[in-house]
Amino acid sequence: MPYTQRLERAPKLHNTIRIKLKKVYRLGHTCAGTVSSLTFYFAVPKGEEGIHMLYDGTKSGLNDMMWAPWFPLPTIEAHL
Repeated sequence: MPYTQRLERAPKLHNTIRIKLKKVYRLGHTCAGTVSSLTFYFAVPKGEEGIHMLYDGTKSGLNDMMWAPWFPLPTIEAHL
């Protein structure tokens, strides 16, 4: 089942998200073309007027494809 990005309903927030996404595009993190991996995003408030963009890779399967070896963090007991 294909997923689609939920559109923000508040016009002011929608415009702020567009500005943030244009910056991501301008920096070269995304480009025009065929979509092979869709990463969803949402905004959370930051201060009075700003937002912070969060990207969610769970529905696209990105999180499942990422691999990071598990390693224990050293404790003082391990050091001694």
